Amino acid sequence: MTNKPLTLCLAFCFFFGGTNLTALVGPDIPQRLRLYAFEEPLDSLEGRSSADESAALSAALDAYVQAGRSDVTELLDSFLKAYPASPWSASLQMNMGLALKRNGWPGRAMDHFKDAWALAKAGSSPTHRRIADRAVTEWMCLCVKGGDEQTLAALLDEARARPMHGGAAQRRVDAERALFAMQKEAKFYLCGPTALATVNQVMKPGHPVDSRDVKDTIPGPNGTSLFQLAMMASHWDIPLQMLKRDPGAKVLTPSVMHWKIGHWAAVLRERGGRYLVQEDVLEESIWVTRDALDAETSGYCLAPYVPLPSGWTRVSAEEGGAVWGRGRVGLGPWYGPYSDSALRPEMPASPSTAKAGVRMGNLSLEVAFSPISIPRPDGPALPFVLRYQQRMIWQPDRPAYGHLGPHWTMTGISYLLEDSAFEGQDVHLFTEDGTWLRFTGFDPASGNYARNTHTRDLLVRVGPGSFELRRPDGRLEIYSHVCAAGASEKRVFRVESRTPQGRMLRYSYDGTHRLRRITDEAGKGFILEYEDPYDPWRLSRVVDSYGREARFIFGSDGNLTKVIDAAGQITLMVYPDRKSVEPDVLTGLITPEGAWTFEHGQAGLSRWVEVVDPSGKRHRSEFRHDAPGLPHVDASAPPGPLNQYMHDRSTYYWGPESLARHRGDYTKAESIRYLFNPTQLALSWTLEAVKAGAAPRVWFLYSGQVNTQVEGEHSNPRWMGQRTSKGDQTWDLRWDDLGRLTERMNGEGLHERWTYGQGAGLCPEAVASHQEENSRRWETDEDGRRTCLWEGQRRLWQADRNPHGAITAVHDAHGRVWKLDYDHAGRWVGVRGPVSYQWSYDALGRVATLREGSGTPMTLSYDGLDRVLGPGGVLLRPVKAREAAAVPQGILNDEWLRWLGFQKPCELLPIPSVARNGTARVQKNRRANEGARERREVQRGSVGPVFERWCWVLVGLEAADLRTMGSNELSNQEAKAADPVGREKHHRSEKKSPLTGQ
Repeated sequence: MTNKPLTLCLAFCFFFGGTNLTALVGPDIPQRLRLYAFEEPLDSLEGRSSADESAALSAALDAYVQAGRSDVTELLDSFLKAYPASPWSASLQMNMGLALKRNGWPGRAMDHFKDAWALAKAGSSPTHRRIADRAVTEWMCLCVKGGDEQTLAALLDEARARPMHGGAAQRRVDAERALFAMQKEAKFYLCGPTALATVNQVMKPGHPVDSRDVKDTIPGPNGTSLFQLAMMASHWDIPLQMLKRDPGAKVLTPSVMHWKIGHWAAVLRERGGRYLVQEDVLEESIWVTRDALDAETSGYCLAPYVPLPSGWTRVSAEEGGAVWGRGRVGLGPWYGPYSDSALRPEMPASPSTAKAGVRMGNLSLEVAFSPISIPRPDGPALPFVLRYQQRMIWQPDRPAYGHLGPHWTMTGISYLLEDSAFEGQDVHLFTEDGTWLRFTGFDPASGNYARNTHTRDLLVRVGPGSFELRRPDGRLEIYSHVCAAGASEKRVFRVESRTPQGRMLRYSYDGTHRLRRITDEAGKGFILEYEDPYDPWRLSRVVDSYGREARFIFGSDGNLTKVIDAAGQITLMVYPDRKSVEPDVLTGLITPEGAWTFEHGQAGLSRWVEVVDPSGKRHRSEFRHDAPGLPHVDASAPPGPLNQYMHDRSTYYWGPESLARHRGDYTKAESIRYLFNPTQLALSWTLEAVKAGAAPRVWFLYSGQVNTQVEGEHSNPRWMGQRTSKGDQTWDLRWDDLGRLTERMNGEGLHERWTYGQGAGLCPEAVASHQEENSRRWETDEDGRRTCLWEGQRRLWQADRNPHGAITAVHDAHGRVWKLDYDHAGRWVGVRGPVSYQWSYDALGRVATLREGSGTPMTLSYDGLDRVLGPGGVLLRPVKAREAAAVPQGILNDEWLRWLGFQKPCELLPIPSVARNGTARVQKNRRANEGARERREVQRGSVGPVFERWCWVLVGLEAADLRTMGSNELSNQEAKAADPVGREKHHRSEKKSPLTGQ
């Protein structure tokens, strides 16, 4: 009886492929080698390995790791030859294929993927399936790269019906789209012309080949031959000749080289014995060794006219006409800031209960919620956020670090992936919101990588295994916790993040690289517990500094199935049947607010996602080529953009009302168009145009564009415009290197300039206008702290500070003085002025009491998610972002409070000024009317709008909600259904122009 639990554990581990299986059967392989010698942990399929076999594998793995080069696999190859029937063979083959593929050995990688697929595909255990699925889908990626339509079709026929998890399922989806494109249009075989255009950028800087010329080459079903590329080079005036290089000969750069898998790629330059291979098609660049070029390329190439070194010969037209490359292009976007792309329907950044939307850039279903958070009296709460990304393919199949299962990310998990064997390799950033960014262009002298095109983030290598990520808004992230992910690849996890306002978060890890603590500058935060006996890296609980906890429950297949939040509420995740081809793609959620359902599909290059929210409203997002009913050109477009193919390559969104009335009518949908990357066949994350319903389309142009359908140097537009009934409205925009707006001009004479101080983040020190009275500037003290804000000759604000820098009083433009009070802990507890407020905090730092003037204090109570409760424990409804309106010009303006240094208001949204009848007031001339209105209200004692603002700043609710708490007139049922300010009756959502706001 005493052995029964162990027997059950062994049986469970064997059946479900648990982490502890290989440690429990057969002689041990050292954990550091099993888990961290490769990108994926090394798994044994079945059976026992002998002591000699285990010792041989351990020695080979140890030598491989010590060599520090992921592509040096000779000892591992020797082990496979000596032990061809080893239970470790399939996992070893798959991982070797991954390492070789990353280091520029696609042919050898393909051989290993073939062998791993053959060894594991017939097995039924999760371990068999995980290895087989990763191997076959990586093999598919290489078939796409080489344009091997026949092999790709055969692999998809064999694997199309297999249930696949995580990234493997998404790679198969992308392979299906690629095969469709190959079978329909040969124009996608453009690896040769795109490589030639890349070489031209090096040889003739400032004179790029127009990507439309690349697209118009129209290759045949075999792609492009060497001779055809030579003719293109002559036509585009690129001085290149057809040559063949023998293995071991000197490498000429820049050149267009032919790879044995049937692919053309640009080899641009040499550094440190490696050669930069640029893949504009896949947005990759790899520094490869000469050995890799010798083994993987056929020797045929286009190279400059130079005296030929030994081992080089010229190629005749006949010989060059027999060398073909047909690499597939045209998917994407590959990399990008998912968190910055449009989300439909919109949802908060960290909602307390689960919300869902679709990222329009890649049609990916996203779910986010925060089952536990920590309130902070001097700033926004610290949430622990879970996020689901349907199309996230970068996550390891079995992470050997803290995780929540396939497709899920969580607060704190952010790392860089680097290759320590050569510091010039690209570095990739994986963030907690699912974003995957690439940093390239490393400068050894400064340690800097080029700023990311989209986010303008700057990555700096400060030492071996140590990086700083410098955000444009002044945030700093430090990465220095190193976890091996191969012989030379390393995951470098974030250990600290800081804000310009002094906020700090520290991330602590244990010896197995699990995130264990997140703490802020005050020592408050979360403890992460891992209690799963079958996967010790899978998160089980999060406990905050006050003892509250959120729990996570997983199914036997590893999917996150249940979350119990800090308030005891349960959220259930619904997945399809395990026999489904995508068994871990969400089909629904059951939340405390109701049920969500999700549907998705794909046809050719088009795909769609439908979301039904708890109220029963249905939303549809769709990416489609050749949408019916749309014209080829937009007749209302202003001059400037290339106005063509408006029926093609757009993403469409129908809200509930629009979908009910106009399903399938693309003229009635919101339309978002993204620019091409430089190949003009793969999409980027940069916007080309946006059209909201019946509103005029807004167009964008960018610096450095070869033509107006291709992305430029960065994603901040230099021009935007639209055509309205009143004529063309355009803006010219200028930005600095951090992506901050510095100048704005329109056709009506408006001209504004922004200037920024050192370390000012995104907040300008001054705004200069063509109308002097509209110009604004800050005055600062000797420590650089802002003390006075001027608008023209009019002083809007003046702040008095104590010797510690804390603001003690604020003088506004009307001569009123607002004095600020602090408690013994330095927390802000009140303001005294024409209207006074006082509040106190509970033990968790939440507002406990709130008093207006000399009135009776209101006592606030909260649930486990720190949401304010009304009479009878009814949850009160906070103000929604979409109901926000103009902020009153007063002490409560977010912008001024943020610039003065306050933390809390800067993260919150403004609300409308609310009149006593509950309707939202709209002021057409706020500046002229604001002062007189506020003075009249103060004189009458009617301070509703000001009080409303403070309630939102402090607790995120409208004051009318809070006032119901002391009233006996509302029953619980009435309070639950109340609409305190009459928004549902009086609020009307109007379509506004994204450009003018009118």
